[in-house]
Amino acid sequence: MLDDGAEVRHYLEIAMEELERAADIVNQLRDLSREPEARREPTDLNTLVEKTVLLTQKRCQQRRVEVAWSPATELPAVSLAPDRVQQVLLNLVLNAVEAMPEGGQLQISTALTREPDGVRVTFADTGVGIEPERLPGIFEPFHSTRAEGLGLGLYISKKIVEEHGGHIKVDSHVGEGTTFTVWLPA
Repeated sequence: MLDDGAEVRHYLEIAMEELERAADIVNQLRDLSREPEARREPTDLNTLVEKTVLLTQKRCQQRRVEVAWSPATELPAVSLAPDRVQQVLLNLVLNAVEAMPEGGQLQISTALTREPDGVRVTFADTGVGIEPERLPGIFEPFHSTRAEGLGLGLYISKKIVEEHGGHIKVDSHVGEGTTFTVWLPA
């Protein structure tokens, strides 16, 4: 039996989690209705990824997810809408965290690519993986692997990446984890 203070804290924690979930849904719906063309500017992708790691640090710690961040040296600046691409990076990190309910590792790296010239960001988790039959529809709207998920995060992420002339792909193995790779032209 919980004492009064512990019980209040318990219910406050539940309320905060639900508020975060509701805010995520509102943000996803807002992103879905946004104008596709946002102001682009030369952006250091490593800085954007580093900001994402810092923004998600608390959630990762709470879920016992260890993040290994490996930035590539000498990446060129990429012409992009930083806020829009930031949303993609956040979606991919938070999805990875949700895929590791017992904790795990998330490796994030950037790399320069040739033929075609561009930059790549890779998110590899040690989560539960995605069943092969679910993979074909993973970027479709309202497709979620989680019961409480709205199913817009990956759809919006794909739209944003494609707006920038890039692509996003997924490779997953049940019981081993999932890797999302975002490629953007440089």
